[in-house]
Amino acid sequence: MPDGTMTAESAEQHLLDRLPMEVVSGLTAAQKSAIAAALGPHRGGMPVNLRVSVPLLGWRFFIAILAGHDRRSAARRKVEGTRHPVRTAGNFLFVVAGAMAFYLVALAIFLIYSSVVEF
Repeated sequence: MPDGTMTAESAEQHLLDRLPMEVVSGLTAAQKSAIAAALGPHRGGMPVNLRVSVPLLGWRFFIAILAGHDRRSAARRKVEGTRHPVRTAGNFLFVVAGAMAFYLVALAIFLIYSSVVEF
């Protein structure tokens, strides 16, 4: 949708658009209705939804921060925790790089305001 929201109809259409045409053409109206029912109603977005694409050294990196009330079931949280563990090398390196960037900026500000570095 133009404003970025996704309705149940657009979620269903998004899924059907990603399927091969020969599969979609073979679906009956009942099967399409079952897909729409399985997708369920879309409950709106998260209160915090920051998505940024950052160009760095010829590559583009995507950073997303989502926050809000967790409506997932315990079973789904367990499956997603297994599928996407928090303790990975990539996550560790991201946190270390973020901390280093923060402290370097803080050090630069400190040096500028303490008159160690003059303009």
